[in-house]
Amino acid sequence: GARAHVAGSFGVSGTQELMSGKADRTRVEAWLQEFCLRLGFAGATVTDIRGETVLTVGRTFGNSDHLRLLAEEVLQKNDIVVHDFHLDKSSGTIHLGINLPLRPAPADQAFGALLLALDPSHYLYPLILRWPVPSKSGETLLGRREGDDLLYLNDLRFRRQAAVRLRIPLSRSEVPMVEAVRGVEGSIEGKDYRGVPVFAATRRI
Repeated sequence: GARAHVAGSFGVSGTQELMSGKADRTRVEAWLQEFCLRLGFAGATVTDIRGETVLTVGRTFGNSDHLRLLAEEVLQKNDIVVHDFHLDKSSGTIHLGINLPLRPAPADQAFGALLLALDPSHYLYPLILRWPVPSKSGETLLGRREGDDLLYLNDLRFRRQAAVRLRIPLSRSEVPMVEAVRGVEGSIEGKDYRGVPVFAATRRI
């Protein structure tokens, strides 16, 4: 994964030397761009121990204060921190984050953080919108439980702008996705988010 690729490459030593002024910034930037391209990240930000941005390539989600908070969280936990689908309110974009501390060896003190952003609109959302056979109503849905609600994580065939916005109370047990986030797997007959009768197959991931 990301941790193995960073640890086993020029990344750790290069970013550490960059912060000390000993590395060629262009070389580190080229490595980071290749890293994002190879692993499918929309963007990456390197911060120092104070959470200040040192280098950024690709897209960034959120302002400098947001990035600083992410870096502080990683450095405090001293481990990888994963942020599931969430909405950047300032831009209206949805992304996922994988953030990790930068350190020469597992037992060493971190000298900074690497903040990685994934944009589901690049691959995941287009894949979900596909259907293997012609259908007037078939669709694939992703959702998660948030408190007493089901939160849809992708746009829906009959409801655009639903991703990480549309919520349905868990009390609506007739909705198959509600049952899915409660842990029910298999074939279910019920009503969808529109109240239309549907047959659904649910599975936890």
